[in-house]
Amino acid sequence: MKNGSFEQIIFILFNNPLISNTIAGSMIALFTYFLTKENNSNIINIENLINNQYLAKNLYQIIAPLEDENDILKLISSNQNINLLISSKDKLLFQDALEDLKKNVSIEIYDESFFGYLSIVDIDKNKFGFTLEGTRQHIPITFEIEPSLDEIRNILGLRLKIDARATYEEKILKELKIYHHELKIRTNLKDFGE
Repeated sequence: MKNGSFEQIIFILFNNPLISNTIAGSMIALFTYFLTKENNSNIINIENLINNQYLAKNLYQIIAPLEDENDILKLISSNQNINLLISSKDKLLFQDALEDLKKNVSIEIYDESFFGYLSIVDIDKNKFGFTLEGTRQHIPITFEIEPSLDEIRNILGLRLKIDARATYEEKILKELKIYHHELKIRTNLKDFGE
């Protein structure tokens, strides 16, 4: 991305023309859809992409720097027939499209069991975080029955098995509501051999 005082230019250029045209065509088709609600399948079929809120948020990051009335973003592909100019006024249209997309987000809730660690505790704000075993991702949690301070102290940082209602937005785990938890200490099999 090149920064200029009056415009930002994104020039998508790869050694492979197939990749270049696919990515450029996809970005231009997605921006065109979010700004006009028209799916131009002549460029590329984006049917599976237009309802992806995560992707839309990331596209918004590309146009977020547009602030002044004269700011313009140029999407230029290696195919001169596939280009798009986006103004700061279009940014507002894109924000509206993103809000509409949020309203239609696919939310799914499942009863699931997880292993991990109570890793974030903010008693003042009554906020907790759970780190799934094998990841560094902190998932916000609530407890169906609020644990006491002693119970929190006794489980903080220790391996837990939890049963929870897991909330997913667009297939991404967003929140856990814990209704049962127990310590799960790993047993070393060497101890049985001695």
